[in-house]
Amino acid sequence: MSHHVNALAVAGLALRVFGRDLVALLRRCAAAGVRVGICELRRTAKEEER
Repeated sequence: MSHHVNALAVAGLALRVFGRDLVALLRRCAAAGVRVGICELRRTAKEEER
C-alpha cells in the first residue's frame, strides 16, 4: 500500500513541476500558430492586390 502512496506522491509532484512547463510550451505553440496564420493572411492579401 505504501508503494502506491509513494507513486502517487511522485506523480503529483512531477505533474506540478512539469505541468507549468507544458502549459508554457502549449502557449508558445499556440502563439506561433497565430503568427503563421497572420503571415499567411498578409501574404494572400498581397497576392490578391496584384
